[in-house]
Amino acid sequence: MKKNFIFSLLLIVLFKVNNSVAQCSPLYEESNGKLIIEAENLGTTGSWSKLTTTSGFTGSSYISWQGADSFNNPNQGVTNLQFRITTPGKYLFQWRTKVGEGTSPTDFNDTWLKFPDASSFYGQKDNTTAKVYPTGSGLSPNPNGAGANGFFKVYSTGTTNWTWASKVSDNDAHDVYVEFNSAGVYTLQIAARSKNHLIDRITLSRTGDATALTLQETKCSSTSNPNPVNIPDGQVNVLGELKKWHKVTLAMGGPFSSETANPNPAMDYKLTGIFTNGSQTFTVPGYFAADGDAGNSSATSGNVWKIHFTPPSTGTWNYTIRLRSGSKVAINSNITAGTAVTPLDGKTGSFTIAETNKTGRDLRAKGRLQYVGEHH
Repeated sequence: MKKNFIFSLLLIVLFKVNNSVAQCSPLYEESNGKLIIEAENLGTTGSWSKLTTTSGFTGSSYISWQGADSFNNPNQGVTNLQFRITTPGKYLFQWRTKVGEGTSPTDFNDTWLKFPDASSFYGQKDNTTAKVYPTGSGLSPNPNGAGANGFFKVYSTGTTNWTWASKVSDNDAHDVYVEFNSAGVYTLQIAARSKNHLIDRITLSRTGDATALTLQETKCSSTSNPNPVNIPDGQVNVLGELKKWHKVTLAMGGPFSSETANPNPAMDYKLTGIFTNGSQTFTVPGYFAADGDAGNSSATSGNVWKIHFTPPSTGTWNYTIRLRSGSKVAINSNITAGTAVTPLDGKTGSFTIAETNKTGRDLRAKGRLQYVGEHH
């Protein structure tokens, strides 16, 4: 009996350990003052391509934008990657890149970069205190050359070969720094600028040199967030026990944002769910949910949006989602105010609710409390 108990306990422990490791999130985590990411693992969108035609890369490939140039507006191929910082501080940003076309070191050599939820993001000149801040960030001075919406144009310089040179401000090169005032989950954003700018590796370093090609990626090894959520844009997941008086959650992939973003997800977006079953109709407000598990991960950014609903009767419930954007649209009582946010606005679906299985004092056996006009 004792042997069986020990064996069962061991199985439980092994299951929990393996399950935690398999679900570790976010995928990348700073370790010993360094964050190292292979660019092909960014999960890029749009016309980004994973290529192997140019030699000298690390990992399985490198990435390169193959669409049209976007020199003035960082709105093409916007890609987000969340990572965890365990030790707050000031980090040097560097990426290993290469000019992918021609013989000029000043062409096909730049990509847009942003850290939307970092404590500070700036360029600083070597051995000085001189700083520049991204154009559109609300801070100044701004760098020479192009910039918009809080993105830096980060360029290589001096060579067409693979290089770690990562600079901002044209003809007045500044290194790139990011500061994190507290441990937690943060976001890296890239957007396409020059086609055929090859990106191999991305690093942040607080201490020591992160550019040695023998260094391995710093993938997550903690269990601080065992419930990662990654919902494709426009997809709606129906979560919860589909029973009368039980909470049902619509978790959906919407526009990426953060608590401090402008437009702000709490003020400049309005999410609403309309639930119907026969003659019953309920209109329920939703909210921006960061990574979908912010209570555990402390994430302040992500693309997950949620609506909670407690169905008062069994049967088939149909839902329609409204997601609108506009200045202070969240405090407008009209659920169709502002501009439709595709592909979620107008999205429909259904789910079927069964009888509750709760009894006794569990309120889900009795339904919601209602005022009946009498004293208690």
